Amino acid sequence: IDLNDAVKVDDQEALDAALENIGENDIILLSGGTYELSATVSGDLTIVGTGNVVIEAVDATSVSGIYMNSGNLTVSGVDFVAGSTEGYARGIHTAGGYNGTITVVDCTFDGLTTGIFLNGCNNITVESCTFTDCTAGIGVDSLTGTLQITDCTFSGNGEDIGIGAGVSAGDKVI
Repeated sequence: IDLNDAVKVDDQEALDAALENIGENDIILLSGGTYELSATVSGDLTIVGTGNVVIEAVDATSVSGIYMNSGNLTVSGVDFVAGSTEGYARGIHTAGGYNGTITVVDCTFDGLTTGIFLNGCNNITVESCTFTDCTAGIGVDSLTGTLQITDCTFSGNGEDIGIGAGVSAGDKVI
């Protein structure tokens, strides 16, 4: 990842503006701090946390955290936690029929309804992440490719990895 073209974000207003103006292959470099997030993303996006970056998943009536509608997502160095929600608090989740690729590296998911929820996904890689005290660490309802989980830690979750009826025998979870 070339961070020279990254949008540098150091407050909530700058993050909101960056997410509203996502172009092709945008990179957001998040400085240490706490950010509230309930964003629908349609486009390729990379989020890189520098320092202690906390994303509070809020407004969970339909969207909380990062909701991928289309495009590809890469996230690294971010701690996802439940913010003020009245419904589901999810760190990262996908729309039904989503067919992009997601890569999550060196992130934590703490106290969420679901850390990562896949209602559709082509391929996802989750590496060196920690899922703690979530109802489900990773929930998979639909998958058309491969879910690869490497060097992750699961602790105190109701369910570490939940595989739903929409995952067929041809899908790969490794």
